[in-house]
Amino acid sequence: MQKVRLKQMGVNVAARTYNILSRTLRRHLLSGKLKVPLGRQPIFPKEEEKKLVIHIKKLEKVGFGPERKDVKEMAYQLALKLDKKAAFSQTLEKAGDVWFAGFLKRNPQLSQRKSEGLSLARAYFKFC
Repeated sequence: MQKVRLKQMGVNVAARTYNILSRTLRRHLLSGKLKVPLGRQPIFPKEEEKKLVIHIKKLEKVGFGPERKDVKEMAYQLALKLDKKAAFSQTLEKAGDVWFAGFLKRNPQLSQRKSEGLSLARAYFKFC
C-alpha cells in the first residue's frame, strides 16, 4: 500500500508482485486500513498483560503455580489498581472465563496444568 500511495508502483503491478487480488488492494487503499480488528479489544494492553505473565511465571518458579481462579482474581485486582473499566464480575471479584481463554490464547507460553505436590525436602533442594 505504501508503494502505491508513494506512486512507486501501480495497483495492478503491486497486486501481482505481492500476490494479492487487485480488488482487495483497491478496497484497502480506499478504507485506509490493512486489517480491521473484529470483536472487543483486550482489557489490558500488551505491556500490562506481559507484567501479569511475568508475575505468574515467578510464582510458578517459586513453587506456587496459580490456579485458574487465582489468575482471574489477579486480573480483576490489576484492573482495579489501574482503574480499568473492565467487564469483570463485581460480585465475584474476578475475571470471566472468556477473558481467561483469550488471555491464554494471547500468551501461548502459559498453559493450564495441574499442580503437583511438593515435599519440603524437594522444595529445599530445588530452591537452595
